[in-house]
Amino acid sequence: MLVGTVNVTARASAVTSSTVIFVPVSSYTFAIVPLLGRKRLQKLTWREIESAWETLEDAGSGSRGGNDGLAPRTIRNIHGCLSSALHWAYRKGFIDRIETQTVKLKPLKRRKMAVLDDDGEVTLVRGFDNHWIQPIVIVALNTGARVGELLALKWEDIDPDAGTMNISKSISYTKELGAFEKCTKTEDSERQINLSPFTCDTLRKAKLAMQERNLKLGAGFSQDAQVFDDFIVSGKIGKLLTAATVSDHFRRRVRKLDISPIRFHDLRHIHASKLLSRKEALTAVSERLGHASPNVTLSVYSHAIAGADADMMSRYDDTHLRTL
Repeated sequence: MLVGTVNVTARASAVTSSTVIFVPVSSYTFAIVPLLGRKRLQKLTWREIESAWETLEDAGSGSRGGNDGLAPRTIRNIHGCLSSALHWAYRKGFIDRIETQTVKLKPLKRRKMAVLDDDGEVTLVRGFDNHWIQPIVIVALNTGARVGELLALKWEDIDPDAGTMNISKSISYTKELGAFEKCTKTEDSERQINLSPFTCDTLRKAKLAMQERNLKLGAGFSQDAQVFDDFIVSGKIGKLLTAATVSDHFRRRVRKLDISPIRFHDLRHIHASKLLSRKEALTAVSERLGHASPNVTLSVYSHAIAGADADMMSRYDDTHLRTL
């Protein structure tokens, strides 16, 4: 067996030099195991890896219960998961080469970034009046947090009086495990961000609504409860809400609104693009988004600062040199 799974916080501790690598549980792991899980570690070749990725591209992993092929970006993320495991095995001396380094991945096609002006944002938020995911939409639009990060929030992570929100976990989903809590995407994704007054008011109202709901149902309320749970869908207090559920409800409502088609994830892009287009510091925006470095932010949102050089030079003053 090549790849096994362990709890996300665990480390490989009982590894034989000829058989197994353990990698953290994720949706990517369950795409790898069915195709390469029984391959002998030292005999794994880059051709077998390429063949596995072609299979996923054609048929998908089945983790969502369908047969749709996976997108090139998803394939690339799966490849990175396996590559990290093989690098670990190489450092430990279990293998003498890293076969993922030879695999040729398909280039990514950059999707046109969605944009909403202020009027569009108002239309979007009002379009979710009386809809249970409106608070999630507002917080996403005003923080740029990833959907998994939002769904992992607990009330103890929110301080509306101080206007702060702590992000330290994320919710993921696999067919095998269902919804589960895991670490954030990277160490840099763990962060504290400041909230706007409107976002704080939205969260206060959401908390009060949850307290009233639980009281009617004879259930208690605690600060370690999920800020956003699956009650409206499942009828179960505290059940973890999934990104797929949020995205599905979001997509269906947005179709009825007079705005450009957008995905839930685009709310993150809209927030980041607005900050950068208003000349906010790149490093501050990068930290707010939880990116590994400002270079990541720059590579994704270069469109938002395309006129930065011209704008900068329009304010540049060199009159003191004109007398030379």
